[in-house]
Amino acid sequence: MVLAATISARQEVRLKIKASDNISGAKVTLEVLLGSVNCFLSPRQFQALQELVDGLISPGDDDDRPVNKQKPMAAQDFQLVEQDLQQRLLPTDTAGPSGHLQGKQGWSQAGRTF
Repeated sequence: MVLAATISARQEVRLKIKASDNISGAKVTLEVLLGSVNCFLSPRQFQALQELVDGLISPGDDDDRPVNKQKPMAAQDFQLVEQDLQQRLLPTDTAGPSGHLQGKQGWSQAGRTF
């Protein structure tokens, strides 16, 4: 067994849950009081622990994610997606009735000699 940390003295954990939404304040409050904490950590482990504690102390500071403001897809949206996929998956004739490449360009080395 490898000793990573020791906690001595008095420790307290308090969890307060608001019974009614009519009361102002946080729904859940967590208080942790630790006595002396001795940790044996590498510098990288210490940095990770420090980032974890910073996130617990101020959780809203780094939350820059955009709020999802997208609407759910309707039946018409699904039909449009299906049409687009069918057009992409099913091969279509690149040459029209006149045999021309209707706006499509390409290259070929057929008939060339090197």
